[in-house]
Amino acid sequence: MADHSAKKVLIAEDDQFTRGLVREVLAGAGHEVDEAATVSGALARIAEKDYHVVVSDLSFGDGPTGIDLLRRLHERQPWVGMVVLSTHASPALVGGRAGKLPESVIYLVKSELGSPRALLRSVDLAIEEHEHLRLRPAATDAPERARVTMTQAEVLGMLARGFSVSKIAQARGTSMRAAEKLVHRLYESLGVAGSADVDPRIAAVLMWQQGRVVTGPDAA
Repeated sequence: MADHSAKKVLIAEDDQFTRGLVREVLAGAGHEVDEAATVSGALARIAEKDYHVVVSDLSFGDGPTGIDLLRRLHERQPWVGMVVLSTHASPALVGGRAGKLPESVIYLVKSELGSPRALLRSVDLAIEEHEHLRLRPAATDAPERARVTMTQAEVLGMLARGFSVSKIAQARGTSMRAAEKLVHRLYESLGVAGSADVDPRIAAVLMWQQGRVVTGPDAA
């Protein structure tokens, strides 16, 4: 069962009234709740804090959608639970350009949500399903997490999906040399560069899978 102690929750919703209602339900259950009214605002919040779960709408008007947000979140921080709270019965109604939602998303339709308890149960379930990806600290010591930039997190996600350096260069529209430097700086940030005992790529991806990597904003 999910731990019912306070969890860090981000609400991504452009409608202020709905955002307020969801906040009231989650905060009333003892959770630590932050809000964002746009996808860019949500990504900025995610860069600053390691959330347990993100509750997101799908439609944010013109520009990026909730699908964009959750796909990016899943690639960079797969240990974060995801709950969709949408007016649409299907994500396909938002538009297909953003691709499919990650399979682990819990999908709720606003008009079919029977009670606040249903939302709370979904949040608990989303956390529970992703908890095995989050590093569990020893009882007497907090885990040490490496901080990487948003760009480095994107590169780490590509490495985790099996991208070669040349494919990373192609995906980012950079030269091989620039991609090699990006990967090397990522390994340095994670503390796995220059070790003769371990493959830095394997060590980096393992840290990502265990939730031992958090993101921060890129340097200006």
